[in-house]
Amino acid sequence: MAALIGIFVIVTVLVELRTAASLDIAVAAGAQQINSALLDRLAAAAAVLLAFEPSLLYAAAGSLMLSRARAGYYSLLPFGFVMLTAIEVGMKLFVYQPGVPLALQRPIHYPLIAVTFQGSYPSGHAIRSAYAAAFAAIVLAPRRGLGRSVTFAVLALAALLFGLSRVYLGEHWLSDVLAGLALGGAVGLVCGWKAQAALKTRGTGP
Repeated sequence: MAALIGIFVIVTVLVELRTAASLDIAVAAGAQQINSALLDRLAAAAAVLLAFEPSLLYAAAGSLMLSRARAGYYSLLPFGFVMLTAIEVGMKLFVYQPGVPLALQRPIHYPLIAVTFQGSYPSGHAIRSAYAAAFAAIVLAPRRGLGRSVTFAVLALAALLFGLSRVYLGEHWLSDVLAGLALGGAVGLVCGWKAQAALKTRGTGP
């Protein structure tokens, strides 16, 4: 967790100093050169699946499962990403990170609510994907053995791919996504550990 927080802090400093801008532009331009109808559809689907509104539904389902497992008020921890959304909005208002130019964006149909801010840092989709992956990895993975490693690896890869889909679409810079993954992952781990401890106390942990 400390490593993830460190990454978030470092990326934030680099963004504020505009040191990451050249790499961000190079990666965005490179992503724009990729032509794949399949990737377009997958990235567009990811944009909807990891939006704020569906994430509330996932959190409600997770909360219900934890409640039935007698996790007490820790059952509300799947909604931890809501707190992170407040941090995300604040940073988008105060951290200077202009959004990706329209010329580098891929037009997609997005049926949900879209809020535009003056900045793009960090990526909310990356935050939510990393939070969900880290939380699920802690709560659902076996306590030890190969199954635990595989669960962590699969969920970490899924979060990374969801995050990078934002770069592919041109909705966010790479630095936005890296910061979002680090922040969401760090808080997701903490909340997952809290939930797991509550389940162990009641004898229902994995």
